[in-house]
Amino acid sequence: MKKTINFSDLKREEVRKVLGEGEYQIIIYNPSPENKLKIEDLMKNSFTKDGKTMLISAEDILLDMLDLTTNIKLDLSRDSEKDMKEIKNIIEDPKPILEDAIAEVRKVISEIGERYIDTINVLSKLPKEELLKLFPQKVETPEEKELREAKESVLAIEEKIKQSKIVDVEEIIKIEE
Repeated sequence: MKKTINFSDLKREEVRKVLGEGEYQIIIYNPSPENKLKIEDLMKNSFTKDGKTMLISAEDILLDMLDLTTNIKLDLSRDSEKDMKEIKNIIEDPKPILEDAIAEVRKVISEIGERYIDTINVLSKLPKEELLKLFPQKVETPEEKELREAKESVLAIEEKIKQSKIVDVEEIIKIEE
């Protein structure tokens, strides 16, 4: 006889795993929906230039993802050269419990990554009409288009000015005329 499962029993459990005992008890959390999105954003920025490989270093995990997935709070600053040396020393010679925590965080990242890739694969196979139903594109009004084009024009002019070596204001005005 099959046991019935209540839907209300299937919500996300906050704690995924507890590592260690005593002073260094590390809690690995199942990320909240908000933290999953943050992790996805961090993952998107970790792809190589060809877009085929995602590289996430131990440093990335320590600095960006431990805080989202564990009770470990980074008490060292990215802005301090001294602290960054300490972070590198910890990465090179961590306590075994930290190695275990990093391994668990990598599993969390891997699971989120697999789901993200599966979603992208499913979406890429949908016909364009279906995609537009799921993600309707906002139609730009003539006023919005004019404003956008004006902003783009100003940005282009600013970029030209930054790249030019013209110092005379009258010369800059002549360029724009």
